[in-house]
Amino acid sequence: MTEQEKSSAVVEETREAVETTPQPVNAEKKSKNGAALVLSAVAIAIALAAGVGLYGWGKQQAVKQTATSDALVNQLTALQKAQESQKAELEGIIKQQATQLDDANRQQAALAKQLDEVQQKVATISGSDAKTWLLAQSDFLVKLAGRKLWSDQDVTTAAALLKSADASLADMNDPSLIAARRAITDDIASLSAVAQVGLRRYYPQSEPAL
Repeated sequence: MTEQEKSSAVVEETREAVETTPQPVNAEKKSKNGAALVLSAVAIAIALAAGVGLYGWGKQQAVKQTATSDALVNQLTALQKAQESQKAELEGIIKQQATQLDDANRQQAALAKQLDEVQQKVATISGSDAKTWLLAQSDFLVKLAGRKLWSDQDVTTAAALLKSADASLADMNDPSLIAARRAITDDIASLSAVAQVGLRRYYPQSEPAL
């Protein structure tokens, strides 16, 4: 190989080496661009992860809120049903008590009526018994007066007994006894004015009666 050829070969190698050697400025730019892409990718990944997490958390909260809302609705419905049931039960109790009160009032009225009827019967019986006793007392006094007059010849006692008999008849307040009382009054007057012998027509030996 001649010197000229050697020189040409050296120049060619130098040119190729210069062409193949990377320039520092282009490498630095590429490095910056790569780092920016990496950072962008990381930021996007973080943003996506945060978005997914936020979406999941929001969905979870929505599910919880829905469940809570449903529970509250169910609780409210149960309370409303319980309130309606208690109201119906209370109305039933009030109605039952009103019916029982009406029955008690009717029974009380019936008992009051029966008591009044019994009291009237007792009063009637008591009145009859009192009248019967007064009548029997008057009859006994008249008979006793007759005995005093005919047995003991005691005009004064006989007259007193007749006055007591008249008082017993007066307590009866019975118009049907007016004739008997008039007869006793006449006998009392006769005992005061007539002698004992003249009184035999009023009180014979047999027991006198009204």
